[in-house]
Amino acid sequence: MKYTKKLFALTVALILALALAMPAMAAKITITNSVENETYKVYKIFDVTKAENATDESGYAYTISSTSEWYNTVNTYAADEDNGLTLTASTTSGVYNVTVDKLKFDAADFATTLSGAMNGKTVTAEGVGTGAALDITVNDAGYYFVDTSLGSLCSLLTSDQSVTLVEKNSIPSLEKYVQEDSAVGNDAEGWQKAATAEYGQSVEFWLSVNTGTNEALAADNKTGVDADYVITDEIPANMTLDVDNGNYVTISGWNKGTDFTETYDEGILTITLKQTKLATLGEDADIEIYYSATLTNTAVAGTVETNTATLSYKEQTDEDSATVVTYNLGGDANGYTITKVDGKDDTTPLAGVKFILKNETTGKYATFNTDTWKLTGWVTEEDDATELVTNDQGHIVAYGLDADTYILKETETLQGYNLLDDTITAVIKENGEVEYKYSSSETPADNSITIVNESGGLLPSTGGIGTTIFYTLGGLLVVGAAVLLVTKKRVHDMEA
Repeated sequence: MKYTKKLFALTVALILALALAMPAMAAKITITNSVENETYKVYKIFDVTKAENATDESGYAYTISSTSEWYNTVNTYAADEDNGLTLTASTTSGVYNVTVDKLKFDAADFATTLSGAMNGKTVTAEGVGTGAALDITVNDAGYYFVDTSLGSLCSLLTSDQSVTLVEKNSIPSLEKYVQEDSAVGNDAEGWQKAATAEYGQSVEFWLSVNTGTNEALAADNKTGVDADYVITDEIPANMTLDVDNGNYVTISGWNKGTDFTETYDEGILTITLKQTKLATLGEDADIEIYYSATLTNTAVAGTVETNTATLSYKEQTDEDSATVVTYNLGGDANGYTITKVDGKDDTTPLAGVKFILKNETTGKYATFNTDTWKLTGWVTEEDDATELVTNDQGHIVAYGLDADTYILKETETLQGYNLLDDTITAVIKENGEVEYKYSSSETPADNSITIVNESGGLLPSTGGIGTTIFYTLGGLLVVGAAVLLVTKKRVHDMEA
């Protein structure tokens, strides 16, 4: 299954050559596709002067003073002739001309050097990314280094007062999914953003991580990333993380300890993906992480359990969530939905009537804690099922069920009442709504049902001839007996 990865603009650190005709004029650096909330910091590395009547970059001269806070870094870099950067003394004491051999100079490598020496350096200007174009203003002509927390790439550009730079990278991204068991085999193995579950069910989660792209590293002949990924996953209070032989997560092809580490403390699962392993994957690589957590019987029906994961890479983060919810049958936040009543008036509740619950999909029967009526498990034999018993108001409630189709069967009623012939189908939908239907009826009843128990002889639960025929037959028998008695008396009197 392939999902479209969320791409974020990775901070691009760039060198800008801004040689202005009037040094006092402000210049604008525009960074397109700037990363939202990312701070772009601008450092001035070289001064620049423009020759009179200059028409191209050959007419600009770059210099650095020995008193510049960047001098030692640049001088050390220039000492290696293979780097293509040369410093030569100018006619002005303490000022050095900067020349570049374009065949040797590697802008990305130079930016990496500058990035490693930023601590304590003066920030000339800065701006915060908006997710769109970002404008940063500098007041002096010069050769500028634009950097953030995620990497560096540089190049010599034009001398225009306004320079536009285009982001070409993406930061790592994360997506989170949960497996809906009722969808398995039907669509994409059931991986969704939300799922329903029952008490005691182990629910599968999937974290899909993409390494994105990093042209700074690619330009430096590196792959992958240059720091660990740290994922913190908040397990909901009403779920417990499953452990298998001391392991919480599974990452195919990754070795615990060397490639990743995992810890679980106070509901927080922390997964650290090691840079040494990430660096072997290259750009735009997918990492699939799986784990499971069990829904406990403290979860409240209809209340969403939100599982949020956050990926941190240097100063950048990405997060995503998946949710789990459970439901009740026979009761919800708005009241009871299954009521057992006396057929004499259709209102008097009947307490002590017993039912069993069967999952139509699996064919198994439910067991419950008889003090709380919370689901405890499933059995294959009907005789082993726990009977749900109506309370004084004639209600039954089964707590902590998955969205599925269930069958309610009446197994024992009160003395003098008829056992219900029908079974009742109850469909719990994904949104928690319930559809009830008698087995002998084509018409469903949404959200609530009243089950009637008739007293007297065994009767059909719906339709049929009801009690009338029995009352009629009984009356005829009484009349017949009276006629017979009168006839016999007259015969006796005549004989006498």
